[in-house]
Amino acid sequence: MKRTILLALVLFLCLSTVSCGSADKKENASVIKRIGVTLSAGDDSICRDLGAALESAFNDISNEKIRYELYVIDAARSANGQYNHVDLFISSGYDAIVVDLIDGSKAYDIAKKAVENGVDVVFTGKDYPGQMPEEIYNEVRTAIDEESGFENACREQLSAFRDTSGVYGKILLGAVYSAGKERTTRLVEPGRISYIGYYAPSAGTGLIEILDSLPSGGDMDRNGSIEYAVICTGKETPFSKSAMLSLTEMLNEKGVVSSKVKTVASNEKDSAVDSIVKLLTSEDPPDILFAMSDAAFSYADEALTSLGMKVGKDIFMISVSSGAEDLTEKIPDSLSGAMVCNTTVLAEKIAQAMIGYEDGTGSDLVEYLDFGLVY
Repeated sequence: MKRTILLALVLFLCLSTVSCGSADKKENASVIKRIGVTLSAGDDSICRDLGAALESAFNDISNEKIRYELYVIDAARSANGQYNHVDLFISSGYDAIVVDLIDGSKAYDIAKKAVENGVDVVFTGKDYPGQMPEEIYNEVRTAIDEESGFENACREQLSAFRDTSGVYGKILLGAVYSAGKERTTRLVEPGRISYIGYYAPSAGTGLIEILDSLPSGGDMDRNGSIEYAVICTGKETPFSKSAMLSLTEMLNEKGVVSSKVKTVASNEKDSAVDSIVKLLTSEDPPDILFAMSDAAFSYADEALTSLGMKVGKDIFMISVSSGAEDLTEKIPDSLSGAMVCNTTVLAEKIAQAMIGYEDGTGSDLVEYLDFGLVY
């Protein structure tokens, strides 16, 4: 039964794609490139916006010569599931993979499997070991060079034994040939690796810059410490955890006492709003709400509106946004500030990296994008 399901999934991947490119481009394209995309958390609005932005970006670079077809799949926060997605993309013959990384410890295994099979991979998402692309590429390149050397040695031996007669000579000749054939069938041009994304640990710097612009540095009740709550859709993302840890560490370095009083994490709007209302009406409400996505901001905004609370007067609210919505008009009435992880820019960078690999101008690349700040 499991084998049947796996085969069905592979067939589904082979046949199912999100096509990019206009109708004319589809008709005239001589080459079709299939790109597999594994997103980290489909219940997070920033992640969903990235999926949509990637479809748009690859549509824009499709032309009469090359058409890109995307298959976007949600790993639903499962690191093992994400690795299995990569395995399926590779076995289904996809040309390249975009990985919105869930677990940094899985990056090596994912990258090595892709590179060994000649598949380009662009990572984005969570914290990422910056030296890994070069290390893996060099490791695989060395292994391939060694196998190429073995193949050449086999050819030399085959040539030397060409005139050999007798049973012993024929057995040895056959053994050399078989060994060479077995090794050389694995030879492929290794895939390339990139990381392009927003570096979560540096997010604390941006958040503190927004805090510094607020009265009392964000200490709404002026009790000498900053208490905050984190609002998420679904579970709190690895990016959110890393960003808030970075914020806390930087506040400590400045001598500012801070603590997280609660994380409200729900993908169901009414439940989330109800939880936020209870938090805000508790005996010791937080000074700041950190809404970690555009959807989370909408939940918090609804809760504040229902209570008649005003941002800047009763509480501060800082949001993390995908940039899909212009938040400038919401400041200062609904927001104290926002940090933007612009998914449109990120998707365009990823698409350009793929072009670079195809035309030979691309190289191993680690690029951390700058957060946008609005306050």
